[in-house]
Amino acid sequence: MLRFAEEIVLLILDDSGEFARVPRWSLYCALAGGVLMDLALEGRIDTDPNRLFVVDPAPVGDDLLDPVLARIAEMSETFDARYWVQTTAEGAERIRVRALERLVEQGILKRRDERFLWVLRSRRYPTIDGKADREVKLRIMSVLFSDEIPDPRDSTMVGLADTCGIFKQLLSKRELERAAGRIALAGRLDLMLRAVSWAVQDRKTPPGKPAAIAVGADSELPPLGGLASVSHGGKEYVIANVDGRYYAVDGRCEHAGARLVRGHLDDRRLTCPVHGWTYDVTDGSIVRPPLERRRLRSYAVRVKDGTIELAPAT
Repeated sequence: MLRFAEEIVLLILDDSGEFARVPRWSLYCALAGGVLMDLALEGRIDTDPNRLFVVDPAPVGDDLLDPVLARIAEMSETFDARYWVQTTAEGAERIRVRALERLVEQGILKRRDERFLWVLRSRRYPTIDGKADREVKLRIMSVLFSDEIPDPRDSTMVGLADTCGIFKQLLSKRELERAAGRIALAGRLDLMLRAVSWAVQDRKTPPGKPAAIAVGADSELPPLGGLASVSHGGKEYVIANVDGRYYAVDGRCEHAGARLVRGHLDDRRLTCPVHGWTYDVTDGSIVRPPLERRRLRSYAVRVKDGTIELAPAT
């Protein structure tokens, strides 16, 4: 039974066993969107223009979907779809790896350890409805270059593939021009796909030119040694006052998504109130447990005309 994440992995894999050169963040957003779309189709979550919410918290019994569902369900507040795409994308390497493992377990891929490549073992495989179907690439090409009304899942795959830039690898310039209308239509059909697109765009600020965002009035700044929560576009940030200087980081713990504003600030160290993960608020790095490759995004804080503005620092 294939999920969107598994089909995305197959879509970016060519016949030689190598993966297309897709921007990592774009791929992660597509994988995140695929998991959220599957949860929606399973009747576990739903969205409207302002929020993504849980309809049924019962586990699906799927190790790609259930960790994300549990994280959404444990939140006392609701956030929009863009927030959840971004949050899920931050942990999408786990999704990518697990999708590959599952494709091997199902006999669709075989790993060539000596070359670190993956090869297709089957050109046909069961889709989510249990019926044999054409390989994902052939299905997507049919959507793009025919007048048939696409299956909703295939239309969603087109939108996800467009978001992660895979069509630039699969299609020639002329083919892209021919398919542009069908691709654009797929991207407009669903709120989740739009959220995936927005999440990708959020990471496209040119280096050296971070875009500042207004997050509140200067009256919301925390007192000396204190914390304050601010938000923008459904995303939460926490501002810390360390020796009279302000620092800001993402407002949710990297571990389980707990609200860091409820944590304890000791000098420059902010400790999560749930499991005790500790961060350096000056740069977002994780102090405990020591994880060199993971950190919160940090932001420069400034006050302009009575408004707090944040700009990405890392």
